[in-house]
Amino acid sequence: MIVGASSLIGRVCHGVIIDSKIITSVQGLAGGLMVCGLVNIFSVFTSSYISLALIYTVFGFANGVYNPLTTVVVKDFVGRKKFPQGQGLCQVFRGIGGLIGPPITGLIFDASQSYNVCYIYSGSMLFLAGFILVSVPCIRKWCRPRVEIHEEN
Repeated sequence: MIVGASSLIGRVCHGVIIDSKIITSVQGLAGGLMVCGLVNIFSVFTSSYISLALIYTVFGFANGVYNPLTTVVVKDFVGRKKFPQGQGLCQVFRGIGGLIGPPITGLIFDASQSYNVCYIYSGSMLFLAGFILVSVPCIRKWCRPRVEIHEEN
């Protein structure tokens, strides 16, 4: 209930923030993923219902950006002409993550006998996804001049 309600609020607020050009859609999605990852990691240190409710309110708010902005970011990365293929590929990788994530987490639990390790692993993967997403535009800017020089030769 808490995550769902805060996710709904997050979707509306993120829409306003992205539309007002305060941050880009890529920055919004990457930030949301990174915050969700950090919440998962830090949730292992909570010990009461109130603290868990507060931290997962933040999770829901940050998670509210994921579904709406994924489509926008895919279009930004691949363009309008290749959008159907890009969106399809994005959905395939989401499906693969959904298929292999739970068994990997189960193996981690079996090896560690601790759910805390599972939360830290899951949070780390979310944070890494956000970090990779934020680094793609930087890598594109860094590689673009080299590609243009190579094409001239």
